[in-house]
Amino acid sequence: MACLGITIYHFLPYRTKFRIPYLPGVAILLFAFLTGYFLSHSYDIRNNRHWLGNQVFTRFNGIIHTEPVRGAYYTSFTIRTQSISTGNIQHVATGFILVKAKLSADLFNKGDLMAIHKRPMLLVDTNPKRSGYINHLNRKNIRHQVIVGSDDIVDLQQNHSIDPIISLRKSILNRINRHVKGKNENALAKALLVGERADLDKDLSQAYADTGVIHVIAISGMHLSLIYSIFAIALGPMDRLKRLRWLKTIIIIISLWIFSFLCGASASVLRSAVMFSFLLVGQCLEKDNNPINTLGASAFLLLSTEPVLLYDIGFQLSYAAVGSLLVFNRLVSAWYTPDNKLIAMGWNTISTSISAQILTTPLVLFHFHQFPLLFILSNLVAVPLSGVILILLIAICLLDPFTTLASLLGNAAALLIRIMNERIVMLGSIPFGKWENINIAWYEVVNIYLLILLLTFWLRSKK
Repeated sequence: MACLGITIYHFLPYRTKFRIPYLPGVAILLFAFLTGYFLSHSYDIRNNRHWLGNQVFTRFNGIIHTEPVRGAYYTSFTIRTQSISTGNIQHVATGFILVKAKLSADLFNKGDLMAIHKRPMLLVDTNPKRSGYINHLNRKNIRHQVIVGSDDIVDLQQNHSIDPIISLRKSILNRINRHVKGKNENALAKALLVGERADLDKDLSQAYADTGVIHVIAISGMHLSLIYSIFAIALGPMDRLKRLRWLKTIIIIISLWIFSFLCGASASVLRSAVMFSFLLVGQCLEKDNNPINTLGASAFLLLSTEPVLLYDIGFQLSYAAVGSLLVFNRLVSAWYTPDNKLIAMGWNTISTSISAQILTTPLVLFHFHQFPLLFILSNLVAVPLSGVILILLIAICLLDPFTTLASLLGNAAALLIRIMNERIVMLGSIPFGKWENINIAWYEVVNIYLLILLLTFWLRSKK
């Protein structure tokens, strides 16, 4: 229909075209809407005629789809089913099942073939506190779960093919374990570098969330910016020849995407990787980059691949934060221009924190029902320290063969992590440090964004 509208417009006489100049735009928007609807419909596994939810079975076979994560009581992972059976009758079936195994995580690997003789249960919102988590799983097409013991696993065939990303991730974690001592320091180092949060203390993680610096231990654009800077400096001499510029760009883009998958390919990391890819290709083509257009193009590309990312909290906060920085950072930083370089660095951190908070605040209130009142102080502590710690952790992984030097850097990283943890816990313990029990509906979020939009126009136009 949209293509037909554009085709008709193309063959219309010029006089008619001037009367309906809006037709191509409407047709393109209609095309985008219908494409999104089709992608969303096809993504929903319930629309697949082989979905396991439409069939009765007592045993299922499948492949471990996600990296097993050890918890306090269970090892959790997702299985992508291939077939189901009742007795001797086997059928093709598709679907994703959340498996909680009462066994060690070392027994399972991503890609292993499994056969489980137990019927999974449908995920139901019996506990209001877990409804958000269950909705999150449902949007990922995970609608069943099963708790298994050793007796329920009929067959387990390990995948002996080596996944280079998983092998590299395990190598990095082993190097961190060797050189960064201390339980909390080691756990936060792994979370900061590759997003491994299984060993992270819950109270410590909550302190980072309460003070508004949870983004420090969530892999985001800061990490990719550092990786980009390292490669840009190391490959700087390649800019002298035009042919080598493309080679440099390809090397950096591949490195950024490897790091993204190494860290679990969360929404915020994918957003950064796509934006950096657009930026680097634009530079090689000697084209001007509009950051807002690049941000929108990356969102369009990711949502075209996986439409349910729109409901992902990390996706929403990541794009809100970057969009807020692009719109407000220049305005906020212009409030004050210090002459002292040290004060200027501090003001840059403060202005960036304020700018990012403007468009993320409505989402934080809606999803987490609280607001960190001391986010400026906590960012002044966490952002500079986390940057230095991240550089030290990368150096530790690169210098692992030089054991003495890597251990010295590990001790330095552990000391800085300990200092950062203590300051964040101290700020999180202040009684008035956060505003709690805030409950707002989705339409109030829309109203807040409209208010921010109108205030922004008013401040810009002075009318």
